[in-house]
Amino acid sequence: MAVDYANGTEGRVRVGVGNTVVASLNEWSLEKSVAEIPINTFENTANSDGIVFTNFEPGLGSGTATLSGYYNVDATDKTEGGTPGLRIGVAVVLDLLFTRTPFGYTDLAGFVRDVKAGTKVENSMASFSATVRFTGTIGVAA
Repeated sequence: MAVDYANGTEGRVRVGVGNTVVASLNEWSLEKSVAEIPINTFENTANSDGIVFTNFEPGLGSGTATLSGYYNVDATDKTEGGTPGLRIGVAVVLDLLFTRTPFGYTDLAGFVRDVKAGTKVENSMASFSATVRFTGTIGVAA
């Protein structure tokens, strides 16, 4: 079987009615999880020591993304403080891409849970990191 590795960490953050791109990403990670619902009945099995083992079913799912990128300082769509801007509580739409074909997770809706910002005195770009909590379904990469 042939293997074709995805190269790069591409993505963008869109905010507002016009889906203004307020940030390009240089790194992202996505975490999806599901709550476990214990199902205990008299049908559960026990081992030779008499310990009964719980059965589980999947419950509610959730997801978060951790992002980092460089500040956009354009007058109209600044990363933070622009109209719209990337700040805590604001609704965002993320495109977290493995390749620009596009292949990855597109149109993920959520809100910004936290933002960190900083820069260095040396000749370098101002950077940010943020965590986004998703508010809808997160499908498979497509």
